[in-house]
Amino acid sequence: MMFAPLILEVARQATEVAAVTPDVVAQAIALALAASFIYLLIGVIPGTDETATMAPLTLALVLMGLDPRVLLAWFMAACAAFKLAHTIPTAVAALPGGVMAVPMVPYCAEMKKLGLAHVAMRKMAAGSFIGTFIGFFIALALAYPLATYGIAEVIKPYVKWFFLAGAIVIGLLAKARWACLAALVPFSLLIAGCQHISKMMWGRPIVISVFMGITVGPMIFELFSLLVPTLRQQLTREGPSRIYLAPEVPYKLFPNPFKVLKRKQIALASSLSAVTSPLFFLSPAGMTIMFGEIVAGSFRKLESPKDIAFKDATTIATMDAITSATYVAQTIIPLMAFGIPLSPMAMGPALPLFYAPPRFTCPPFSKELHNLHTLLTPVDYLIFGLIGIVIGLLVPNYPIAMRYARRITELVLKYISHEALLALFIAIVATIGYYEAGITGLCLTMLIALVGGFLHKLGVHVGFQFMCFYSVSAILTLLKWAAGAGF
Repeated sequence: MMFAPLILEVARQATEVAAVTPDVVAQAIALALAASFIYLLIGVIPGTDETATMAPLTLALVLMGLDPRVLLAWFMAACAAFKLAHTIPTAVAALPGGVMAVPMVPYCAEMKKLGLAHVAMRKMAAGSFIGTFIGFFIALALAYPLATYGIAEVIKPYVKWFFLAGAIVIGLLAKARWACLAALVPFSLLIAGCQHISKMMWGRPIVISVFMGITVGPMIFELFSLLVPTLRQQLTREGPSRIYLAPEVPYKLFPNPFKVLKRKQIALASSLSAVTSPLFFLSPAGMTIMFGEIVAGSFRKLESPKDIAFKDATTIATMDAITSATYVAQTIIPLMAFGIPLSPMAMGPALPLFYAPPRFTCPPFSKELHNLHTLLTPVDYLIFGLIGIVIGLLVPNYPIAMRYARRITELVLKYISHEALLALFIAIVATIGYYEAGITGLCLTMLIALVGGFLHKLGVHVGFQFMCFYSVSAILTLLKWAAGAGF
């Protein structure tokens, strides 16, 4: 019944669907295929970041003037492909494929020690497959009434407080909880100050550069640490890293994900994907850690390696389902219901779909709202979102993740220089900083990166730093109230 309004809307807009020409569909399929292959290759590289890899290419396509429906298909395919591809290095090499895969590494490493890396990879891929579809349809079912019945307008004024509450919750769940809470206000004010400087000198605040700065912060801090003799000694390596991969195991080309997972694993992956998808204002990383640890902690009797393996497999399948579901839902719900980036995902990798001046604009960065929210219908989200997700999962990622995972990981680790990729990402960050505010933007991005990298070294993880940025508006409001009250 929850999908009834959307189904009726599809029927009502049947005449509008005719406007979906074969050319547009062909472009959407072509871009989705391109995203699928690109992010398959990027996703198998350990340590790649979602914002650093997805936002720049999406921004370039937006500024090229592509049809908004094609952009949606591209981004959904990129989300699905990246989330599925990162299972390969995480499971096979126990190296995080992306930022969101970091919480899964201990469980994958434990399965690797048991000789079950190939099982871990299959469980994660199946969880990602299920979570992506659940997140997509839950997002549509929630976003439609929010947009249609004016509920979004009622919620908008209070969203900033949801972000602040989410930041506090994520901080309390972190290992360095007191460091996180202590850094909340200062780091938020640093970001607000950088945005004010940019707006004062260039007429607009830096936005994408803030995310890119936080994303590459740990990397930039390590590079600057090389300039300090004592820190440089800690970073010195005597030889190349040695990575041990599990042996290849033959799989079917397209195993049924519901047969790959056990009943309990299917139930947990599906239910927690459904629970976390509507919580679009919370950090995906924070929810993955919180619910993943709850699942892991529910296993009391671990008397044999088989029990440990089942606990680990259930935990990583559930975690991967949550990350995939939240990434899709946190893009669709704010985009379709609000048109404003009101989720960590929307303020990160998906930001160019909301704000990419001069083509797309939205509050609070601009007074005018003009982006995919105003250009697409609910039917467009259903059709082109599905095109992107289906292609991103099935062509070729799910079959390859099941059958050729080890071979791809081996080729990437042997023949693609990790240092060259890091240099590429830093160059992209510098380009975006210069694009937003010239030399000023570049310097402000480096400032945020250095401070963010230092905080990360102290245990204030990147996910919490993103929540600090989302909380800037609420914190400034509280400080204005405190100043007015004489504090």
